[in-house]
Amino acid sequence: MSTAPGRRSLLGWGLGMGLAGALPGCASAPTAVVSLPNTRQIDTKMADGRVRRIFVLLPQTPAPPQGHAVLYLLDGNAMFPFAAQLARMRAGRPDAATAASLVVVGIGYPTDALYDMSARARDLTPPALPPGSDAPNEGGADLLLDDIAQQIRPMVERIVQTDPARQTLCGHSYGGLFTLHTLFTRPAMFTRYVAASPSVWWRQHAILATRDRWLAQQRAGTGAATGELLVTVGSLEQQALIPARAALVRERRMVDGARELAASLQGVAGWPVRFQLYDGEDHGGAMVPAVAQAVLMAQRSGPPQ
Repeated sequence: MSTAPGRRSLLGWGLGMGLAGALPGCASAPTAVVSLPNTRQIDTKMADGRVRRIFVLLPQTPAPPQGHAVLYLLDGNAMFPFAAQLARMRAGRPDAATAASLVVVGIGYPTDALYDMSARARDLTPPALPPGSDAPNEGGADLLLDDIAQQIRPMVERIVQTDPARQTLCGHSYGGLFTLHTLFTRPAMFTRYVAASPSVWWRQHAILATRDRWLAQQRAGTGAATGELLVTVGSLEQQALIPARAALVRERRMVDGARELAASLQGVAGWPVRFQLYDGEDHGGAMVPAVAQAVLMAQRSGPPQ
């Protein structure tokens, strides 16, 4: 495991590479990669030998008696920088005292790319039903959940004091599917869930069978955990912007699938559910307002809304 505190280069975007020479009027000079204050980047080996890159934003204020609130983000290489900057800006506002101090944790991969497509397909998809019918390189969500519970979360808690009652999980696309799988199979792991543009269509809507088992437990009174769920999607996600993708877009029904899933969970005691449609946003664009809402949700004090 390697780590460095303080100002740390994130993602190796290389924003400064050759910039001085490229801009008119700028003298050629050595440049530095953009970094974010109060962050750490940690490459750590999991129990199965895989290396995960963990990004951590630390609050600038001391922890309250109960600890800091925490926001965990999937696809951390892509989502962490935006969430971290937003949390930092909110912490500097005059009304910052009304929001909880926030630790932001991005769960990603040891690469400079925004996404490791093969690894996320493996990590963010649930085990197939029936067991053993997984496609190659899919179905590893429970292994990632084990990593979070047994290694990633304890590591974060060794770095900074956190509040177990304010733990938020946010994921987009496959990450939204993973977020729903976590809620339906290990609801006590987090208290707040944000499923952004969830891939409800995956494997012939297999997540709906998992949902049905969770609903049966809740209605039978055997589900002890309580929390809240926000489901989001962009209004353009069900429109084929490229004609060649029209059939796929119709099949996946991203907007209808997200809306129908959220509606099916209404009225479950102890689990308020909200649905948010982002007008004018496509699949990629809908990630940004979802992460912004996740930061607000994670920082909010008080009971679920």
